[in-house]
Formats: sequence, structure tokens, C-alpha cells
Amino acid sequence: MKKKFYRAKESAGYLGIGLSTFFRKVAEGKIAEGYKLSPRATVWDQKDLDEYVKNSPRSIHK
Repeated sequence: MKKKFYRAKESAGYLGIGLSTFFRKVAEGKIAEGYKLSPRATVWDQKDLDEYVKNSPRSIHK
């Protein structure tokens, strides 16, 4: 299985939340920190995003 990585805007879209909500959840530790590629580029692993969805209290995918 090939790994899939998303930038912040793509990650927020993948989760169906706004960009500011995405960053707030990262700051709160609810979404895993991304991987820094450079000072201005961070990516999130799809596996980590799926884990957030699975553990989300509003998730129907438990």
C-alpha cells in the first residue's frame, strides 16, 4: 500500500473541517503533528488522519 500524504488544506478537506479548525485540533493534540519537509511545508499522513476520524467522539466508523 502506497503512503498518502496531505498538506494542511488538503488534510482539512479530507476530514471535512475548516482549515482553522484543523490547526486548532493539531494544537490541542487531537490530530497528530505533521511531518516538516521544510520550514514552510508540513504534511500529514493519511493513516494519522484516519486514526483521528476513528477516535473522534462523533465518528460513525468505530
